[in-house]
Amino acid sequence: MATISFRPVRAFGHHPSGTRARRSFLETILSWQDRASDRAHLMDLDDRLLSDMGIDRAAARFEAAKPFWRA
Repeated sequence: MATISFRPVRAFGHHPSGTRARRSFLETILSWQDRASDRAHLMDLDDRLLSDMGIDRAAARFEAAKPFWRA
């Protein structure tokens, strides 16, 4: 007669690699939000502040036009 052994199955999210994956996903989302916010604020700066940062209006427009997922 054959014997069958059962191993407990871990539910999704209880495995340590699942925790890392969720953390990585959350960090990515937060990074995208920060990037989108920074680019929006960049367009609110006047030319003097942009000049202090070493960029001109055209460069600011170029950066602000990038999609949030692109670095």
